[in-house]
Amino acid sequence: MDSDRVRTHTQAVWAKVLGTDVDDTTDFFESGGHSFAAMRITVLLDEALRTRIEARLLFDHPRFADYVTVLTASLADSFADPADRPQQ
Repeated sequence: MDSDRVRTHTQAVWAKVLGTDVDDTTDFFESGGHSFAAMRITVLLDEALRTRIEARLLFDHPRFADYVTVLTASLADSFADPADRPQQ
C-alpha cells in the first residue's frame, strides 16, 4: 500500500472528524478526539483504504505521525501476501 496515499487519506479523515488542521504533531485526544471519533475515523479509513483497521491502533498511537507510521506498516504487512487480503 502506497504510504503517501495512506498519509493523505488519514490526514483528510482526521481533519474532517476532529474539525481542525492536522500535522505530524497533532494529538488525537488533545484535539478533542474521543472514542466515538476514533470509531468514525476507523470506519472512514476502512472504507477509503478498503481494509480493516483496528480501532485500538489510534488509542495506542494518538499522535498523527506515529499513527500513520504504524498504520502504514500494518497495512504493508497485511497486504504482503495476496492470500491475506480481506475478502470484499
